[in-house]
Amino acid sequence: MSEKPVWTVSWADPRFGQIFATGSFSHDLIIYKLEDDKKIKKLYQNKFLSSINSIEFGPWGTDLKLACVCSDGQIILVYLENDKYLVYSHQGHDHIATSISWGPYININLRSSNGDQIGKLMFATSACDNNIKIWEVCNKVREKSSSITTPVSPNVKKFDSVVSLDKKDKLKLLHTIEKAHDSYIRTVSWSKNIFEDSYLIASGSEDGCVRLWRLNCNFENTTKEHQSFTDIYMNKGFPVFKVSWNFTGRLLAVGSTNDKGDHVTIVFEETERNKWKEISTH
Repeated sequence: MSEKPVWTVSWADPRFGQIFATGSFSHDLIIYKLEDDKKIKKLYQNKFLSSINSIEFGPWGTDLKLACVCSDGQIILVYLENDKYLVYSHQGHDHIATSISWGPYININLRSSNGDQIGKLMFATSACDNNIKIWEVCNKVREKSSSITTPVSPNVKKFDSVVSLDKKDKLKLLHTIEKAHDSYIRTVSWSKNIFEDSYLIASGSEDGCVRLWRLNCNFENTTKEHQSFTDIYMNKGFPVFKVSWNFTGRLLAVGSTNDKGDHVTIVFEETERNKWKEISTH
């Protein structure tokens, strides 16, 4: 149990069992497992240097892993391999990092020279600098992380060992959407669907705007000319706290407030390419 408020919770893919993780204001990252008898078992706990603001397990098709972002701008990645936890960090932002979201692992538009589909581990992060960054997890990162392991213990201990990646082994920054909003970004969500030759990322901000970013699948060619956005919601003065895609990437849920002070949830549906319609408000 965390000593202070828990900001964020995420479930792992059910093929790993009923595993979920929490991140808190007390700097604690905790991984739990819901046992068959409905009792909750703590698998792992680590206290970092600042508040953990957002956490998400890796996408379908990958091994058990999670990523989180912290108030000091750190990105923390945790792998579970061979009954050992591999933990490492990277300074992703110079400001408070607010949200993280994994992209789809399998992209039907990316293929090797022999025609096989390519899996690519990527995620998006947002921060109080109003920027969104797209990262790729490189093989070098995983090799580096193996130098420190933390065992899965039934008694659960707090482990302070974290690998900081050096300049050669850091996560690869693929693209930065600079000044994506007029105020700091509270939430970002990467659709797990592939839209023709592009990815779709939703962001919500303190400025009251929900913005959909369409990015070229080949990030080597992604410049300002290869990114576009669509504003589907704007209510200035009333922050957007959370955006979340459904499984197919055709529905987007938005958590915000309105001018009456009510907390509202709004659902948008794509009716045609880049055309979104509000279909429900509660």
